[in-house]
Amino acid sequence: MKLNFLESGIDSLKKGFENLTAYENLQFNNDLIRKKKQRYYHLKDAILFIQHGVEILFKQIIVKHSEYLLFTSIDENVKKAFREKKEKNLKSIFESEVKHKIHTVSFTESIERIKILPQIHFGKQFEEKVRALETYRNVIMHSEPYLDESKINQTFDGLANMLDVFFYQNLGKAYRTISGYGDFVRSFENFQNALKKNNQHLKAEALRVFMDAFNASELSMGAKELKRFTDVDCCAKFMDVLFDSSLIFGIDIYNGYCAGRTVIRRENKEMFKIIAEDKLFFCEFKFKSLIVYLPDMANQSSPIIFVECDSFIERDSKFKNAVAPDFHNILHVDYYRLNDGSILTGEDQMEAFHESESCVEYESVIRFYSSGILCLMNVQGLEYNYGLKRLIEVNRFIDGKDFEVGIRDHLDNF
Repeated sequence: MKLNFLESGIDSLKKGFENLTAYENLQFNNDLIRKKKQRYYHLKDAILFIQHGVEILFKQIIVKHSEYLLFTSIDENVKKAFREKKEKNLKSIFESEVKHKIHTVSFTESIERIKILPQIHFGKQFEEKVRALETYRNVIMHSEPYLDESKINQTFDGLANMLDVFFYQNLGKAYRTISGYGDFVRSFENFQNALKKNNQHLKAEALRVFMDAFNASELSMGAKELKRFTDVDCCAKFMDVLFDSSLIFGIDIYNGYCAGRTVIRRENKEMFKIIAEDKLFFCEFKFKSLIVYLPDMANQSSPIIFVECDSFIERDSKFKNAVAPDFHNILHVDYYRLNDGSILTGEDQMEAFHESESCVEYESVIRFYSSGILCLMNVQGLEYNYGLKRLIEVNRFIDGKDFEVGIRDHLDNF
């Protein structure tokens, strides 16, 4: 058997995420019968394969900079192996006769060595996730695994994207991404030229803007894929690029409200604001995730962005007593924000404001407090399935992960 680090690592990641998908289909998809033991086997294999793939590809990065950094120490066996490689013109030091006597660095040490390499950014959250993954792997390998399933899911949340971004940046196009992002990048220019040649300029521009948004935010995905992103800072950067572009986005909210020229802006660390510019309508919500669908590059379908909001407890006395369920049982507050900074809540205050015939300008705002799928957005001028409006109405209370898993096998309907 002959496999180099790159081949072995990519293969393990592929198998690992296939098992993770199988696990998620049993854990999060309400349409399937949940079989506890079966899903645990998939989760176990996902942990083992993904951790192995990460460790091996970390070592590929180290070798790319200096093969000498790969070993715990440059002892006599390592020196002998290097001499044999040189004398016999071997492709790898691991083809030498003393390959069983040379020791590469541990997973933990490989992280420390990568962190000191020039021009490599090893993010704190990324490090926490891969270290947690190794902990799970060690428990599985050396004991009976009694692990907190929710914590494992938190570790895997966003990990595929982090791995794709990190390895693509540091291994280049030789790395085959977990998602279809690598293929998206490789075929991007050809599709751009073909779309423009066929006068499909809006689709070409939409793909360009989404590519720019992926690059700016360190999010990644491929065509004909659906993917959930939960990192609020990355998602904010992603949306900034989209809504600062020339594209016009329409919105459909769970309650049937729609608008044709809409942007989303970040207000503070967690809160975001929907601004329907053509109807002077505003919504505020606490961010939880974006679920993005990127269609086939060759057709006229629009990318779709589902926005998931999170629940929160109101602390501001101006709003606290006005929180109430709407017709769909979603907790919210309707209020006016006056240009002088005043806040008016409740029918009495708002009616009194109108009866006063005040000339003060104001914004009519809805502030949402319940978690669930809040809305979907599409690029105006491109095609999309209007039945998706019904999808968010029916699933308005569903968790974003359940939503992602439940619909990713039905993307042909988009």
